[in-house]
Amino acid sequence: MVPVTARGQIGHFVHERFKQFGIQHGLIVKRNNRDSLDFQDFEGTRLVLVADNGEEGVSAGVTWVGSDGPVENAIIGLGPVTLTVADPDKTVHVLTEVRGFRKVGTYPSTLGEKLALPPFLEPRRADIEAKLRPLGLESK
Repeated sequence: MVPVTARGQIGHFVHERFKQFGIQHGLIVKRNNRDSLDFQDFEGTRLVLVADNGEEGVSAGVTWVGSDGPVENAIIGLGPVTLTVADPDKTVHVLTEVRGFRKVGTYPSTLGEKLALPPFLEPRRADIEAKLRPLGLESK
């Protein structure tokens, strides 16, 4: 799930708010020319907060006015969902046959191409990568 923020950037407010509530998070980085911020919810689900650059397409949602945060930092919609599973057959069946979704595409596997770390370990990335041995992966 990709919550989308208004105003084209993820600013200091969001970063500080995550720290205030103990939300594990990475640094604000540019992806596809948009500010984005990786974070994990309290159950460990990995999410990405992405800034809206005002692109045309599906219009943004209505900002909830009951929040104690500034409107310019509000989440205004949810973007695409990407699932990563080792064996997708059962998940695809449930989503298409039970839930009525339609499959529109897949991404090639990038297993072994880069190291995925939780946000709290990112500051130690160089040290962790230096101690890793290459994986002997075979493609199916």
